[in-house]
Amino acid sequence: AGGSYCSAFTDVDAPFGSRGSFFGVGGEGGGGEVTPGSETGSDIRGVLSGSFELNPPFSAELYAALITRCEELLARADAAQAPLSFALVIGATAPALKLSCIAEIGHSRFYRGRLLVGVAEHAYVDYAPRLTRPATFRACDTATFFLQTRSAAAKWPVTDAALSELQVAFADAAAQEQEPQQVEEQEQQQQQ
Repeated sequence: AGGSYCSAFTDVDAPFGSRGSFFGVGGEGGGGEVTPGSETGSDIRGVLSGSFELNPPFSAELYAALITRCEELLARADAAQAPLSFALVIGATAPALKLSCIAEIGHSRFYRGRLLVGVAEHAYVDYAPRLTRPATFRACDTATFFLQTRSAAAKWPVTDAALSELQVAFADAAAQEQEPQQVEEQEQQQQQ
C-alpha cells in the first residue's frame, strides 16, 4: 500500500510507500490540517485521524522530539474531535525508561495505557528473503505506550483484554524463535 509509513530517508523509501519524516506530517508545516471523519488515516498528510504505530530508533533525542510531536498532533486532533491514536513502541532498557520524556508520558492527558514485555517473553521476527524460515532475535524488554484523543479512546479503547491480546501476540513471535545455529545452517544452504 502506497503512503503507508514515515521514514527518515524519503529519497530511498518513497518508492516503497514512505510519506517522509513523521515530523513533517499534519498541520503547521506538515502539509495539512486535522479533518475528522477518516476511518483509515490513509491520508496522514491531510487527515490526521486513524491509529498508527511508532517504532523509532533507540535515541533519547528522537524519543523526546517524537513525543512532543505526538502531543501536538493529538491536541489538534482532539480539538477537531478526530480519532487519533499512537502506539509508541520503544526498547525498554533501564536508561530509556529513566528518560524524562518517557518517565513523564504517563502524565500526558492523552496517555491511555502501556504494556511492558520482558526480553524472554517476546522476539522480533526477521522475514529476510535469504532464509527459508523467518529468524527471530531478542534485544531488550519492549514497552508500548498508547496515546489517544478522546474520540480514539472511545473507538479503540486500551483495555486489559486488548493489552492481554497484544502480550499474546508478542509471545507468539517468541514461540517461532529459531536457534542461531539453525539460521546459520539455512544461510549456508542458500549459498550452496
